[in-house]
Amino acid sequence: MSIISKNKVEIKIDGKSKTFWLGMGAIGLYLDNVKKDDIVLDNLIERLQENPFSVVPRLMYYCYAYGFVRQGKNVDITPYIVSEWIDENGGLSGHIFQEFIAGFTASLTQGAPQEPTETPKGQPIKKAKKPGKQK
Repeated sequence: MSIISKNKVEIKIDGKSKTFWLGMGAIGLYLDNVKKDDIVLDNLIERLQENPFSVVPRLMYYCYAYGFVRQGKNVDITPYIVSEWIDENGGLSGHIFQEFIAGFTASLTQGAPQEPTETPKGQPIKKAKKPGKQK
């Protein structure tokens, strides 16, 4: 079960809730640390599609790490741990990967829902309704 709110997604991993920040600070931290790979905001989605095996674990790591960095604390994991979380929980079709991608995509495309949305494990996350056309 994950909880998606305005700027973060919380995912249960090994029985504990882990928070992945999705705002400007987290994405900025990621982009600052992957410049060597020539990833910039303009091509991030393209790179995600080309090689999710490399991009997603690192993106998840920096989205998780941002919660520590913003408090001046040391991050309690490495990017390799994030890869192991994903691998040990179904890989690209598992709940960790799917829930993170759903939250990340929502934050980029339409903004996350204003009210937290809970989803049972394995259930698709409902998309926020688009406002009607104004005349």
